[in-house]
Parts: sequence; C-alpha cells; structure tokens
Amino acid sequence: MRSPSKTGWYGSIEGSVLLAAGALAAVERTYTAEGSSTEGCTDRVSLRFIQSKLQRSKLATTELLVEAERRKIAVALVQEPYIGNIGELRCYPGCRVVQKTTPRRGPDKAAIINLNSDVDVEEDQTLNGENVAAAIIKAGNCRIGIVSMYFEGDMPIGPYLDRVRYVCSKLGTEKIILGAMLTRGAWWGSGRQAGDGKNLWYGIYRVIRETGKNREDVLLKTDSEKVLGPEESATLLVETFFPDDRIDADDPYHTEVRRRTDEGSQPPETSRDLPGVEPPFSGAEIRSDFKAFRRRKSRGIDGFTSDICQAAIFRDLGLFLSMANKCLELGYFPRASKVAAIKVIPKPG
Repeated sequence: MRSPSKTGWYGSIEGSVLLAAGALAAVERTYTAEGSSTEGCTDRVSLRFIQSKLQRSKLATTELLVEAERRKIAVALVQEPYIGNIGELRCYPGCRVVQKTTPRRGPDKAAIINLNSDVDVEEDQTLNGENVAAAIIKAGNCRIGIVSMYFEGDMPIGPYLDRVRYVCSKLGTEKIILGAMLTRGAWWGSGRQAGDGKNLWYGIYRVIRETGKNREDVLLKTDSEKVLGPEESATLLVETFFPDDRIDADDPYHTEVRRRTDEGSQPPETSRDLPGVEPPFSGAEIRSDFKAFRRRKSRGIDGFTSDICQAAIFRDLGLFLSMANKCLELGYFPRASKVAAIKVIPKPG
C-alpha cells in the first residue's frame, strides 16, 4: 500500500488498520492487489473513501450523496445518517447500504454506503450492530475491510473497543479502514465541568457554531447620522475607547492626582509611613487584590489565568513578596504580561 501523504486523514494503527476521519474529506489511496501469485505484481486499484457524521439530517445525507458523486467516492462511512421513521438508512438509487437489519434494539447509528457499482461488497450481519457496521470491499483482486462506528458519549468506551477488535479479527483482511465519530465523549472530558459550572466543551462548541456565519462589517454613524468610511470608523473607535488625556476634562480629583504626579510629591498617607519611599507590598494587600480579580477573565499572552497565578503565588507568598518588594526597591518591573485587543461586536439590527 502506498504510504499516506496526509496524516490528518489517515493514520497507521499497528501496521494494518487505517483510520478515516473528517466530514466530506475524501482522500484517494491506492491498494496493491492481494493473493496474487505473480512475483512483483503491480496490479493496483484506486479507491476513494469518505467519512461523515450526518446528525440525522435528511439534507446532510442528500448533500453527502451529491458530493460523493462529484468527487468519485467509492465508499462512504457514515454516522447518525437520516433514518426517518424506519430506524435505518434507506437504500438510495445506485447505492448499497451495509447496516444492522432487523431485529434491532434501536435505530442504526453507523452505516456503510457503497457508491461504486464496480466495487463488490461482502457483509456478515452477525458482525453488524446499531453502533458498528462492517464489510469487505472487493475491487479486482483487492480486498479491504471497512468498519463504520459511532460511540455513545455517555457510555463506557471499553465495550465499544472490544467490539471493534472482535469485528476486525473476523474480517480476515490485511488492511482495514475505520471511520468513527468519537467527539463530545466523557473520555475526552466532555462530562466534566469547568470552574464556572459549565461543560468543558461549551465554549469550544459555541465558538464553532459562530464561525460559519459571515457578517458584513457595518460602518459607524455619528450622532448626526453621518455614515463614516472605514478609516473614519476606526478613528472614531480609537477616540471613543482611548480618548486623549485632556486637562480641561479633569474633575477635582484628577486635577489633584495630576498635580501630585507632575510635582513628584508623595501623597500624605505614603509620606507618613515611609517618607520619600513607596511602602512595601504586604500579604494582606496581595490577598485583597486577588479578591477583585475575576476568575473568568481572559488569560494573558503567557496563558496564565488569575486562578493559576493565585495558586502559584500563595504556594510561597513570602518568596513572591520578596521578589515584588525588591522590584519595587529597584524601580524595575517586568513588562506588561497582558495585551488588550478591541473586538467590535455589532448588535442585532
């Protein structure tokens, strides 16, 4: 077999099992004919496979068949196909479907669709189940085992893997292609919760749902309803979020702060404790500051969130205070570890 050129779609497992993954991601592979008695035989057949989770959608199932015909796909390994009210994927014209037939304990969630009339399919119903469909495809002298799987996210993964191993052992082919849908399972942490009580995958899937939506950038308007151009809109945003430091806009408090800063004098409360010197940081001050930090605040460019920093600092508060106060004494602190970026979120309508 020719070695895969795209490891994202196929990966070798114990030298004889291939994994097919990625919705509507067809990758062509060439397989050498098996069982040939001619030494150095170059008889080859080119087959293309596709794997997709259809989420019980009739439209997605139809689009899969159209896309497969366009890409000249031979075999589709599908999970959660559209089954209507019959509990199984119906046979479409020009296709042969391998799935669990009656009697069933529930609807079929995994199936194999043969889309090429030149490819023969051997199936053993004793190997098929509601969550696993297996068959052997034959093209010329080439025989390849194929298995489509769907693992329930709230069920233990062990029995599923045992079933797949058993099915693969019964196929009796040198090469096997597996197509599976394993996402949002408890095995990947989907059943756990983050610190805010939400599912760990909640934020990821929320972002994924929004990525497919194309929103047209809307130009801003002034108070007089004048529509601004792109550059004028950017200027207005900067002036709104980062206004100029104008003295005439100071209130009495800011006027006093500016006077003290410009004159270099110390505030009365500071000079009373340590004249001319900033007071050192204290443990009580650190604890008080951390109470004001939001746990869900976005992390900085170093990847550290406030709860991570808090755990590290309180591991040895004395050590942290020594370093912080030495920096204060020398007048040196590391550069800012967090950089802000403005993301304009247009309101509906």
